[in-house]
Amino acid sequence: MTAPQWIGWAAAVLTFVTFVSSGMRRLRVLALAANGAFVAYALLAGLWPVLALHLALLPINLWRLLQLGHVLERKRT
Repeated sequence: MTAPQWIGWAAAVLTFVTFVSSGMRRLRVLALAANGAFVAYALLAGLWPVLALHLALLPINLWRLLQLGHVLERKRT
């Protein structure tokens, strides 16, 4: 198996784990890791639609993770 294939499989596993994750913070962190892995995979394999999708999803997941942090901070005060 080639390096891009290993990265692609890792990205797929990370995506699967996000679907079984029970915590929202963990889900977003895993989703960010999956996005990063898919970006690497897409670049190495020349999969431009996959690259475009995960470059678009990456800032969305980051923004939602940051929002979650702010919501939790407000609840504590």
